[in-house]
Amino acid sequence: MGDGKSGSAEERRFADASLVLRQFLAAPGGDRPRVHVIGPVRHVARYNQAFRRVQTGEREDIARLKAGLDVTGFLMVVDDQHLTHALRQHGNPMAEAGRGQLAVNRDDYGCLVRIVGNPDNVMDSESGSRGGPRVVVSKVIGRVRYKVVLEARVRRTHIAFLTMFKSWDVQ
Repeated sequence: MGDGKSGSAEERRFADASLVLRQFLAAPGGDRPRVHVIGPVRHVARYNQAFRRVQTGEREDIARLKAGLDVTGFLMVVDDQHLTHALRQHGNPMAEAGRGQLAVNRDDYGCLVRIVGNPDNVMDSESGSRGGPRVVVSKVIGRVRYKVVLEARVRRTHIAFLTMFKSWDVQ
């Protein structure tokens, strides 16, 4: 984490944000999806570079993407529906072992703020079914490599969590 001084301040910031996210997850849900704002997008240049490589659709609301999406001012968000999806689709240890991955569990969401806030890598991905551009961010924490799929929601100026994967880091 660097020189210890800056690392400890950054670790405290991630710990505080992770605590707020855990409280969001622990609160009872209602009938409507709940959205939690993690905070403003950090490392904007890295995200912009990845989003510029994404092929875009023809929908009017993403026409500005053809010139390259600028995510300055966007907020990083998660919603309970996508968090639940990640657990359902990637939380079974047997199924994930068959894919060469580890099962995601609720405790992994505590790392989410650190992963999207200071990723090791930001890669472009295919656009989603709604036409929104997607990127995959990755970060190694301990011996585990986390990958998180994010989608730009241009009208709302959000970058939204879609799903999460994890595997052993082999390096």
